Amino acid sequence: MNINGANHLACTTAIAEMKDEARIYPLNHMPMIKDLVVDLAPVIAQCRLIEPWLQAETPPPPDR
Repeated sequence: MNINGANHLACTTAIAEMKDEARIYPLNHMPMIKDLVVDLAPVIAQCRLIEPWLQAETPPPPDR
């Protein structure tokens, strides 16, 4: 979310600690679907491109 003009994770930002009233907007670099909901399709597509790099070639040890 864009909170008071800066991008933040809304789940970790304490509104009670803000000096002024909180102004909440969707991220300005993401296409907006409705209200504060943004389209995450481009982000998910990028994750799919790097997914092979995030997986180990060897199987996990049997104790895990």
